[in-house]
Amino acid sequence: MGQGNERAWGQWGRSLRWLGWVGCGLVLGTVSFAAFPAIAQGPAPAPLAAPAGAPEFEQARQAYEAGRFTEAIDHWQRAAQQAAQRDDRAAQGAAWHGISLAWGQLGDRTAALKAVQQSLGLLAALRGEGVVRLRAAALNQQARLELTAGQAARAIQLLEQAESLYRSAGDRDGQLGASLNRAQALQALGLYGRALMVIEGQIGTAPEAPREPTRLQGLGLLSAGEALRSLGQLARAETWLSQAATVLEQSGTPADRSTAALALARTRALLARQGLDRNDPQWTTLRQQAMASFDRARVAAAAAGSDRDRLWGQLERWEMVFLGLETGSSPGETVSKAQLQALATQVAQLPIGRDRIAAQMRLARWWSTVNEPALALAGLQQAAQAAQALGDHRLTAAVWGQLGETYRQRGETALAARWLEQSLALVEGLAAPEVTYRTARSLGQLRAQGGDRTGSLAAYRLATQAIGQLRNDLAGMDSVVQFSFRDRVEPVYREFVDQLLRGNPSQEDLQAARSAIEALQLVELENFFRQACLDAKPEPLDRAIDGRSDTAAVEAIVLSDRVATLTKLPGQPLRYAVVPVPRATVLQTLQRVQQAVQDPTIPNRERLRLSKQVYDWLVAPIAPELAQSGVKTLVFVLDGPLANIPIAALHDGEQYLLERYNTTRALGLQLFAPKALNPRSLNVLAAGVSEVAPSFQAEKLGALPFVADELDILAQELPAAVLRDQALTEQALRQALQQNNAPIVHVATHAQFSSRADRTFLLAWDRRIELADFDQLLRRPASRPPIELLVLSACETARGDDRATLGLTGIAIQAGTRSVLGTLWQVSDESTALLMGDFYQSLRTGATKAESLRQAQLALLKNPNFRHPFFWAPYILVGNWL
Repeated sequence: MGQGNERAWGQWGRSLRWLGWVGCGLVLGTVSFAAFPAIAQGPAPAPLAAPAGAPEFEQARQAYEAGRFTEAIDHWQRAAQQAAQRDDRAAQGAAWHGISLAWGQLGDRTAALKAVQQSLGLLAALRGEGVVRLRAAALNQQARLELTAGQAARAIQLLEQAESLYRSAGDRDGQLGASLNRAQALQALGLYGRALMVIEGQIGTAPEAPREPTRLQGLGLLSAGEALRSLGQLARAETWLSQAATVLEQSGTPADRSTAALALARTRALLARQGLDRNDPQWTTLRQQAMASFDRARVAAAAAGSDRDRLWGQLERWEMVFLGLETGSSPGETVSKAQLQALATQVAQLPIGRDRIAAQMRLARWWSTVNEPALALAGLQQAAQAAQALGDHRLTAAVWGQLGETYRQRGETALAARWLEQSLALVEGLAAPEVTYRTARSLGQLRAQGGDRTGSLAAYRLATQAIGQLRNDLAGMDSVVQFSFRDRVEPVYREFVDQLLRGNPSQEDLQAARSAIEALQLVELENFFRQACLDAKPEPLDRAIDGRSDTAAVEAIVLSDRVATLTKLPGQPLRYAVVPVPRATVLQTLQRVQQAVQDPTIPNRERLRLSKQVYDWLVAPIAPELAQSGVKTLVFVLDGPLANIPIAALHDGEQYLLERYNTTRALGLQLFAPKALNPRSLNVLAAGVSEVAPSFQAEKLGALPFVADELDILAQELPAAVLRDQALTEQALRQALQQNNAPIVHVATHAQFSSRADRTFLLAWDRRIELADFDQLLRRPASRPPIELLVLSACETARGDDRATLGLTGIAIQAGTRSVLGTLWQVSDESTALLMGDFYQSLRTGATKAESLRQAQLALLKNPNFRHPFFWAPYILVGNWL
């Protein structure tokens, strides 16, 4: 390549936007390569700007941005041929980079990877500032492709190379982009803390209002906000994007202001959906704020002359309207046929491309919602024809899948099967698990409705396998927009389990059902932590059961029309039992049981009746076999809302389950290798607050006067190092935990666990300690013995949270402890002091943790002052029971 060409490409290189793939706006638009839904979130990753005098490049760019990817490939291929004829390797490299982007959008990862490797090969021997930027952009693309294939570690290596190239070229924007992309790759590995550190290392922990705002600063704030959103840091993302919008209002172009306004509106829409997912009473206010933000975004788009952004702002505002209608939270709002027809007219004016097809798919869903299926089907047929004309197989498969689902909902099974099967056949071999899982689920439902259990199971296996490919996205992307866990992921697994457990399931079916529920729980845990879970080497629960003659495991699963139990007895195959009962009845009864065991004013007869009802579902079907086996300890693996039930308080009509068995809970089918405590080397690090601490006042919580007695009793039973009241600062606790190898850590202070990580905490004297701090605070390095037992004697579950025990599981994992003893609700600290004294006294004799807890609970049950389950039932042991 001649020197003149090199200078020309250097000028082009200086004009490039850096090419990242986190978030939207400056970096990407709004969709990542493997995001869900891949075809309905907005524009694709932007190609390189066209150099002057390069019409094929410009035509390729226009086709690409319109979603006509096959046409874009044709133009770039001609550009590459023309560049080869004049021996312009830089232009060839840029063209092959564009070809790679387009193949990636079409779902052909193999062709995309081959193209980007061709680009890098052409650019490898070239020099010059612009070429360095081209190579860095190509490395970004290659890393993106590696990440979609699950090769996150390789992606990180490539992005580090890209960062280095941008740094050598003095390109601060490019370096920032590659860093933010590296954060996404770390996120895909489950390293969310490190990902956040990378982002904060580039942008700081909070946005600062610049004294003299510039466009570049505004665009940097925008990119940072989008990166934070991709990590699920929605509140922080909103702060950064608000600041970006303010800066760009003063210094940006109209297009910048439109991009920032739309990004901020989308983030507020996510906050609204998150509020709905978390049963936040303020979610309707958040929804109204999001709708107002979309109105402002549409005004900004109109000022920028961006019909595309204006339409997407309108479409996504409508998404909020339908969300209100579907949840019944906006009784005053209505949607008329005329309104949707007006919207359809605007969509029809878009040029044929991805935007138009994605909008037609949304409209079809809304037509179905307002009971206009004929209009929905007509729109989808048009969208399918357009997708085929574009040569976009992944998009075509997605439209066909929605067509099939629409026909399924109408009861037209033959047409539904045709379109669903065609969709799956077309998408096979493409990098489109987000299309596969939805279409396969629809086919699974269709086969189940037709009584084809074998076909249904095959379809659901395909759906869950596709979700497995997306698992990093489930845990790592925006927790409610890319995947609403309860609404989209959980039903797939539950429907699969429902089919597996129909009729007389085989041992293979039973194992598959357990594995599916465990996979569901693992995704939920990773979604809770936003990081990879269970990095220790766990032991299968069944192996632990078979290794002992006195323990059985009981897994209970709530399905749509029945409660199923799968019981593992030592050395025996799984036993299956089922009780027909509607899920709604189960949920209502469980809620009433929780109230009854905590409220002494509820009549004893009513409380026992409710407790027996749950006993009849979970234990009665297997009670004879349990009695015959001679087991003494029951390890429960509880599904969903069952986890908040005090199992020990279940009643068989004659006595509590507590009076027959030790009860404990497992995290799942895997657990840290069970190991008994050595009674001769027991000692404890104890910490507690009995007075009204500053942290208590901040949370509006009262004193715990009997904590002082609890700590005194504990110190009498075992050798103990004790931190009391003012001495229990966060720093003092941290130092004590670093210096003390006690196998037991006992904390007696206010604590709460929840299904939300940000609402799981404990209170030191001076401050609140969040779940995110537990890892560094409690986890010991491999060179030190782990915490065998963490006791939280004054904790409680978050009110109204039917999955709050997820927080206690989270504490166990974050602490790296083999087991945690906590409470479902806060109890009388006088009774707690007595129970803890008996518990430690029993441990000292060599009894297991489960047996020691049971004996301490029985002592309270026999005490006239504390015989009500309120006092003894909330204590639960999670993890190792030995």
